Amino acid sequence: MLRMQTVDVVDAVRVLGVLFTPDLALDKHTSAVSAKCFYQLRQLRRVCRSLYADSTRVSDQLYRLLQRFARQRAVSLDRQASTSRQRA
Repeated sequence: MLRMQTVDVVDAVRVLGVLFTPDLALDKHTSAVSAKCFYQLRQLRRVCRSLYADSTRVSDQLYRLLQRFARQRAVSLDRQASTSRQRA
């Protein structure tokens, strides 16, 4: 209940893990998800390097594969965002 309490104005709101801006664009969400994915990819690359003797080749292939997946996911989210904006 908001009895005599002020509500701060923010440029994005997180609802169930998704960032929304006032114009309902998912740009910030896409950027945040991509950043988290690339961070996890870098961490995974470090782990692969420490696990395999021939780590450079294996980890680089795995890194490239996961990087491609992350890009495709970001493009998919971007398309969904533009479709939802067009409907609104």
